[in-house]
Amino acid sequence: MLKMLGKSDSGGHSALEIELLHDKEFCKDVRDIVKIKMAKSSPLLCCLSGCGKMTVADVSESAAFKRTIDGSYKDFAWEEATVYSSLQGSPRLLTVGSEGELHLYKMGTEGLVQSSPACTANCTAESLLWKLQDKELGVSELASLRLLSFADGRCFILLDTCILVQLAWEEGPSEPEIQSCCSLGLPPEALDKVADYQICMGMLFVLASTGDIYVFDSTDGQQLASMDLPSDHLAGLSEDDLTPALGGFSLPHALFKPLPSVSGPQYRCGRHLLQLSAVRNPEDLLCRATPARPPLRPQTPTDQDGLSSAKHSHSVLGTSFQSDCSWEARLSSMYSKARVPLLPGPETAAPWFRDFPHVECWRALAGVNPSQRAAPSGGATVRFEVQEGAAPAMLSVSDFSAVLTFLSPGNGETVVAFWDLQSQSVTYHCPVTPCVPIQRCADEQLSLLLKDSGLSLVLFAVSQEELLNRLMVFGSAGTVDSLCHLNDWGRCSIPIHALEAGLRNHQLDTVDFFLKSKENILHPYSLPEQCMAISTQTQLRNVQDLCPALDLLSAAIRDTHAEPQSKQFSEQLLNVTLTFLNTQVREILSNTDDLDISLQECVDILDRYISDLRAFMKRFPWGRTTMTDAPPPVPAATRGTDISPDEDWRSLSTEEVVQRAVMTNEIARAQAHLRSAQSPEQKLEELRSTGLRLAFRCLSHRDLGQATTLLRNMGFNVKEQLHSICLYTDDNGLRDFVVEELSKQNYLPGEEVKMVEFIKRVGRLCSEPATRCKSSLSRRRVVQMEQSDPRFKSLLESLLNEAEPQSLPALWSSIRLDWVRHWDPNTQATILLSRLQDHEMNACDPAVLWLYLTSLHDQERITRWIESLAPPDADPAAPSLWPVLAASVVNGNTACSSHMRNQILDMLARKGVFVQTEISDFEQLLWRLGQAGGVMQATPPVPRFCSPQGQDFHTAFIHHCLENGLRYLLYTYLQHYDLTPRNCLALADRSLYESYPWFEMLVRIQEITRNLTDPELVFQASLTDAQILIPGSQASVSSMLLEGHSLLALSTIMFAPGGIDQVVSQRRGEGDSQWRVDLQLLKMALSPYPKLKSALFPQSPTRGTSPPDTTIYHLMQSLHPLDPSRLFGWQSANTLGPTDPSAELPHFSSPHLVSRYALLESLDFLYYLRHGRPSFAFGTFLVQQPASSSGLASHLRHAVEQAYSLGLLHFSIPSVAAACVCFCELLGASSLKLRVDLHVLGLILKFWTQGAEEDHLASMRDTLADKGSKLAEAESQTAAGLLVYLEEAVKDGVDKKGIGRSSYEAGKEWAVAVQFCQLHDLPLSTAYPRDCAADAQWLHFLLFIQLHSYPPQQVRSLVSHFSPTLQAHLSLAFQHLQLQSPWEQEGDPSCQQTLPCEEAPDPPKDLFQVLLRSQGQTSAWRYLLAEAVGQHCPTFTVLAACHQDADLIQCLCVWVLTSVDDVTAEEATAHIGESLRQHEWNLHDLSIIWKTLLKKHKIRPLIRGFQLFQRDCPLIHMLQMYMLCYDCKNYPEAKKKLLEFQKCLLNLKSGGQPPAGIPVQWAECQASVLLLSMMQQCATQYELRKLLQLLADMERLLKSNGPDFQKLSLLSQILQDTPVSLSCCLLESGSTEVLQGECLRMLEQLQENGLFAQARQVAELAGLPIDGVVINELLQDLRSLKAKRQWERKETRVAFWRKCHEQFRSNGMGGEAASEFFLSQAQLSEPIPHAPWRRSCCAFRRSASCWPWRDIGSLC
Repeated sequence: MLKMLGKSDSGGHSALEIELLHDKEFCKDVRDIVKIKMAKSSPLLCCLSGCGKMTVADVSESAAFKRTIDGSYKDFAWEEATVYSSLQGSPRLLTVGSEGELHLYKMGTEGLVQSSPACTANCTAESLLWKLQDKELGVSELASLRLLSFADGRCFILLDTCILVQLAWEEGPSEPEIQSCCSLGLPPEALDKVADYQICMGMLFVLASTGDIYVFDSTDGQQLASMDLPSDHLAGLSEDDLTPALGGFSLPHALFKPLPSVSGPQYRCGRHLLQLSAVRNPEDLLCRATPARPPLRPQTPTDQDGLSSAKHSHSVLGTSFQSDCSWEARLSSMYSKARVPLLPGPETAAPWFRDFPHVECWRALAGVNPSQRAAPSGGATVRFEVQEGAAPAMLSVSDFSAVLTFLSPGNGETVVAFWDLQSQSVTYHCPVTPCVPIQRCADEQLSLLLKDSGLSLVLFAVSQEELLNRLMVFGSAGTVDSLCHLNDWGRCSIPIHALEAGLRNHQLDTVDFFLKSKENILHPYSLPEQCMAISTQTQLRNVQDLCPALDLLSAAIRDTHAEPQSKQFSEQLLNVTLTFLNTQVREILSNTDDLDISLQECVDILDRYISDLRAFMKRFPWGRTTMTDAPPPVPAATRGTDISPDEDWRSLSTEEVVQRAVMTNEIARAQAHLRSAQSPEQKLEELRSTGLRLAFRCLSHRDLGQATTLLRNMGFNVKEQLHSICLYTDDNGLRDFVVEELSKQNYLPGEEVKMVEFIKRVGRLCSEPATRCKSSLSRRRVVQMEQSDPRFKSLLESLLNEAEPQSLPALWSSIRLDWVRHWDPNTQATILLSRLQDHEMNACDPAVLWLYLTSLHDQERITRWIESLAPPDADPAAPSLWPVLAASVVNGNTACSSHMRNQILDMLARKGVFVQTEISDFEQLLWRLGQAGGVMQATPPVPRFCSPQGQDFHTAFIHHCLENGLRYLLYTYLQHYDLTPRNCLALADRSLYESYPWFEMLVRIQEITRNLTDPELVFQASLTDAQILIPGSQASVSSMLLEGHSLLALSTIMFAPGGIDQVVSQRRGEGDSQWRVDLQLLKMALSPYPKLKSALFPQSPTRGTSPPDTTIYHLMQSLHPLDPSRLFGWQSANTLGPTDPSAELPHFSSPHLVSRYALLESLDFLYYLRHGRPSFAFGTFLVQQPASSSGLASHLRHAVEQAYSLGLLHFSIPSVAAACVCFCELLGASSLKLRVDLHVLGLILKFWTQGAEEDHLASMRDTLADKGSKLAEAESQTAAGLLVYLEEAVKDGVDKKGIGRSSYEAGKEWAVAVQFCQLHDLPLSTAYPRDCAADAQWLHFLLFIQLHSYPPQQVRSLVSHFSPTLQAHLSLAFQHLQLQSPWEQEGDPSCQQTLPCEEAPDPPKDLFQVLLRSQGQTSAWRYLLAEAVGQHCPTFTVLAACHQDADLIQCLCVWVLTSVDDVTAEEATAHIGESLRQHEWNLHDLSIIWKTLLKKHKIRPLIRGFQLFQRDCPLIHMLQMYMLCYDCKNYPEAKKKLLEFQKCLLNLKSGGQPPAGIPVQWAECQASVLLLSMMQQCATQYELRKLLQLLADMERLLKSNGPDFQKLSLLSQILQDTPVSLSCCLLESGSTEVLQGECLRMLEQLQENGLFAQARQVAELAGLPIDGVVINELLQDLRSLKAKRQWERKETRVAFWRKCHEQFRSNGMGGEAASEFFLSQAQLSEPIPHAPWRRSCCAFRRSASCWPWRDIGSLC
């Protein structure tokens, strides 16, 4: 089960977690799991818990099945089978017991459900010790045992940290044998510091916590190498941290070795090349041997001038020598060199295991590609950020990435880190629940997690859409559909080409998935959040977009309908398509009452497809006859003998005949009579219809007996028909009669009885006056409904006939019970409400009543209801005419327009009622309060308000003002509600004071106004003010003095209680620590102010001298702003203060202080512009301007220049920039230049800040602002520099939008650059015209230069970038081109410019010039080829081929290269190291061109080139065959081309004249390349099968080492219509081993899908045994029989065992396999308790060994 759990994104990659198995029972003990690992290529999991319990589980099914292995264990390892291993079969598990014993378990072939893991071998610790004592290693006891690896039946264990033992486990119950045993020569100082061990490539790697790595041979214990880690891996780690830092490492078969190192909560993972020790420090490799070069002369005496001596010398020197100088030998040598991989360069070192003498190293070395590496050669280091206590648990490394999993104790928190080695970025994924990583084999790079909820998989660097696309391509649509369904992703839309491929391959699941993904395109309510966003135009657009897919489906049905082998597929496809179309039409008609134009067109489109496809249905009436067509006449003899109706019937009417026939059970005779009269009732359907009408008529006359007889004799269920009449009749009397009869029989449900009572009540209310719809229904509405559905015309006309005065009551009395069945209680109540009066509304459901009134927009009654709401303090028991209206009712049942809804909410807000949707959105609530009296009222407007964050209204409003900087509003709000820190907790929140320092100052100042006599409040406000001036300092006077703010400290002390004297005094009071300071500290701070210091701290007077009487207040007398006679009156030390103690505390807004001491300054318009207020700026400018008109223009121009400069200086502030633009327009000046420059600066800033860090944003913004100020000064150099940045920004924007660089849309993006150049007198930008010239987009080029009026000289220079042909055409076109600037006035002839002919530059060399010049060359055709290459003109190649001595091979090569695009040409000529103009082309070049164009599917240039220069070459037929197969899918014509190629090839081999320069062998080789390319490029299995059918007879004609086409064709035909496909390996290799290996895989897949017949054919084709196929088929039949009750019968069992006997005999199965089959079935049958069956099982088991038997029945 797949279920997406979460995503995380970091470092440019995303992590996608999906759940693979949902089984909480299996995963309930995740926290206790110590180790969990999955077997290689198997769904088996082994879990080891902390208590030693081991569990094996199979996770292949939806619910995991687990088995617990008895015993206590401490470690285990799954067996890993390599490609060199001969072991096959079920997985094996090696365990280490708690006492050191080893057990080998083998999993059963039937799975864990059928059998438990069986212990096949074991080895106790005593037995192992006894075996080791024979090796004389001095081992007396086993202190520790560590299991290192288990692969290919051999395991490595480490004993006592220094003895390495290799054990071999054979098949069977025998004990393991010791293959090797050695002692490791570790240094004594490293024995106690070993951190981890790893076995890799036959070597043991030992990691010590000191940073040393030792490498030993795993067989003899020889030390191979030793190395120490780089210092940067251990930097920053103390000696105590080394042991946990090097707690483990991993050695994959890749080229790198990761090393995690721990430092606190951060982990570093460095990637250090092991090969650096081998290459740069060869002395570290103790096993490295210097290769000896053999002698130059051969050992045997030979002739030194002979070829054998030369070959020996060249082989010793490492060079090549070819004695065969033929062209074929040269080609073969060159081909061999091309196949050899490139040697690593000096910057790419060889693998680290290059010099180790092990077979595993040599095998790994053969598959190493040093060029495919992502990490730098010098290594890389990364630091992982994880939580405290986490430790690395599992590491997975590839050539391009590394995944490291961290675990916390108890598996509580897990972190999966993904390190991208290319981008050096790290992505973290943190699961939300406890989990443990599942270990996998070294070559399986999967991040599996076991969680409490199940098994999960973590994928990195892959998105959900990419994952689904890959599953669609490489999997099946069913898998994708299940994935989307289980993950609640919704249907993912698949591309139409996937639908096309599914139709070609007859994949109904793909078609069904495609249609399911489109099933909601017309449903306007499929997504709740988009229910109102999907319009009918969108629905029409969706249907039109679906038309190509419907056309494709219709064509597929039409094509496959005529094919007999595809008949079943066509019918299934037709059924699926018609079901989809009918569903869409039903969706439109059921969700919409009135169809508009768009919906009607949707219905017409879908109906057209339905009509076209209906003709392909099985029972479609092809031969249609009308009702008036007479049947064929009946012979007279037949009439006379068989049909002889009574004479009375001839005088009766048709209805009477039918009634009499039905009542007397003579329906067949009546049909014969009616057939002779050619009456329509001769058909049984028409006769039954007439009988039903007669029965209904009888019921209308209350004749229940006759109606019952009629219905019963016609085969109807009487009760069902009566119930149907009761449902659909509008005759009240008839309905009551039928209801009474059905009630007597207890057939009518109680709910329908209540509905009948409801209909009666409605009928009684029809006489009441209507409370809505005073006028009768409009006939226009009837016509509109008739147009929407014509079938209801008669019904609507019968119900709404305005000509009759009683038509409206008839509407109420004609209600049918079937209508009421589909009405919910709310609908029924709504119908009753239309007749209830206002005084009866009190008993109604408020929700239903509110929904009813709002849906009618009945504003009058809604207003009366809201006005009747009682105030909160009213008596709840007071009577009311309306029900209680709650906010929840309004919130969920309002069905009116948004305008009326706002009016209702305004009225409710005035009543103190607010809906929950507005309470949850505080800003919307404030807006609503603004419409209903504001937030400052007599009482809090929302008294019981509680925000989603749990805040009350005052707290939420304070936070809102703080976040939006509404200081003045907050001050007024606090003043209005008299909020203080004592009655509002938000005002005492210290976190708010720290985030907004001004907020604390505001609170302190308000405290002063509430208590003017408390001096401590003044001091607290002063202290807060000082803290704002000095951010980050402590709120105390001492801290100010320590930081050097002496005057600020003194100013604060002045406001302290008691004044400066109290602070200076030596007395200490309680609670005055904030203003008490150290006197010595104060004296030191006042040292720069001696007078002040002496006034505060007077010296002791000398004898006879009076003490000074000067105080600080005397010194302040001359300071008018701080006059002590008016200020500091509350200070007791101020003897100069006012005597009135009740004097008001002076403040800055006192009028007399403002008039005397305030510094008034008039603000100009720039001040208001900087604050984003253009209207105030404009008014200020008008007021400040002199009244005289002299110099007004200069003032205006100066003001515009100032606004222009200010706007560019603050271009990044939208409010300032917009204000400057608006101000310019208000002044009557054009703001175009300012707007363009602002746009340019914004584009450049956006381009610069892409990916930039936050620290650099401000500097970039300031740099651009500085350039903008210089631009305002008209500096051309600055404008030119900005143009360069602007072009880069526009180019980047075009690339990111994904539009073509030379498209018309790109030209719109480049218009701003041209406009910038025009406004600043710069040469117009040439970036876009150059792109147009490079892409040969001459039309876009002409439009752009004409639109922006490029100068003639600039246009001429731009034309030179086109190709020579377009240059000539454009030069002729520009000779008389009129250019007019859009900035000039229209009709001004002076503004027009002409490109004169005499000023045009010399035209480029044209065709005739090249031809004339070639005549004077030594080789004219070579000169033409060189010009063709230089000018990229293939015409010169054709002219060169006209020369008699021309080489057609070279002409062909040049023609093809000049006929393709530049990218393809560069790729095809990448192997040429010289100039292409001087190169001599040969067959090797042509073969590379051939391969390049085939790879890019550019087949037409090759066909045209061979037709021009090698028209007799047989490869032309192969190329045409390629085009017919790949492009046209015309396989019959391709077969003809293939036969023509065979014929030409046979003629050439039999002595025919080969084409000029094309050898037959080369043609065969290229044909083989083409065939292999075609097979690899097949998009579907159908195309591959068709191609293999064509190539089945080609093997004897082509020299190819590729696959066997005949076998592949047969294999493809066998796999047709199966989910198994051909593997790419079979298309690349033709070896028998590969064929058998892939056929084995196909056998398993076919048997899993139950396709045993195809499995047999595949086994016979590959030469594989079919015993397993036969047994699996019989087992499947056995399971199906056991699922039925027939298996309990002896005859069924005897027949089945006889069938098994015959199957084994006919397929020639060996006796051993058959015996095992029957023995296994006998063992499974033993638990049956019946004695006879037990005896038969015993006989079954006794006779199993002597198969074949003669009597099977005796055993059952």
